[in-house]
Amino acid sequence: MITGGPMDTLAPVIISSSPENYSVHFDKKDIKIVFDEYIKIDKLNQNLIISPPMNTIPEVTPMGFASKSITIKILDTLKSNTTYSFNFGRSIVDNNEGNPFTALNMFFYR
Repeated sequence: MITGGPMDTLAPVIISSSPENYSVHFDKKDIKIVFDEYIKIDKLNQNLIISPPMNTIPEVTPMGFASKSITIKILDTLKSNTTYSFNFGRSIVDNNEGNPFTALNMFFYR
């Protein structure tokens, strides 16, 4: 009988991000993060903390289906000379077992 192998217990791993984490002079409207496996976004509204707060919440996609990347579309005007942080909490999980990626903190300086 085929067992399917051992259970996946590892969280997703970031392969790349554009811009890179801790970027300075950030002036883009999109952030893309690529993972090593299919991920889902789970309970984003309960987990995402943005500092300083933005007037318009960024759009995070894809919502509702698995993907190997996420895109954050910034809809607000960013203030100059300000460091922004995006803490995703436990909202990024792998598609198969739901293992959370708990260390996703993006920082950039405008």
